[in-house]
Amino acid sequence: MIGTALALVGSVAGVAPSGPANAAVAGSVCELANDGSVYRYAGNQTWTFIGSSATAVYGGGYGMFGLRSDNNIYRFASGGVQLVGGPGATFAVSNDGLYGLSPNNSGVWQYSGSGDSWFQIGGAATKLYAGGYGIFAISPGTNNIIRYINGGWQQVGGPGATFAVSNNALYGLSPDRSAVWQYSGSGQGWFQIGGAARTIVACT
Repeated sequence: MIGTALALVGSVAGVAPSGPANAAVAGSVCELANDGSVYRYAGNQTWTFIGSSATAVYGGGYGMFGLRSDNNIYRFASGGVQLVGGPGATFAVSNDGLYGLSPNNSGVWQYSGSGDSWFQIGGAATKLYAGGYGIFAISPGTNNIIRYINGGWQQVGGPGATFAVSNNALYGLSPDRSAVWQYSGSGQGWFQIGGAARTIVACT
């Protein structure tokens, strides 16, 4: 259906106005407001301010991250905003890591968890997808989807219009958007779970 190896990318509380949520984090949701402020939902229709001046946000089980006007990547948390890396083409957050694609798409990097230190885990890629199920990338040229596992990259499928990663599965939309597929978890096996769609996203 959809079926190999891949530089550096490397605080107050309050109530926010209501608005669409732009990035999900473990057990909650965060939003990027029109003025660049970042808020985390605290329950009971209240939001906690966790940062400002963001231009894009990336969330996942590992935390909440965002870009600012300098294009550097920052961690946004209730305790403040911390610089964790330089510019990147895109970023993705899984349950256990932050990943970045270098500005020229030449390498995939993983944040070390300390300071602004990163280490390279893969070569060229065009997109990143991450979630609880892991980190995936699109290989340039072939547009195949590959998975980082056990220290290396493995092809798990062919091209797709887009992909989505939940806590326990990888999903793909066929190139012509005629069907939704789920990865079997083994080799390059997939099975169809739905018909035509405009796009797909992981949700709970």
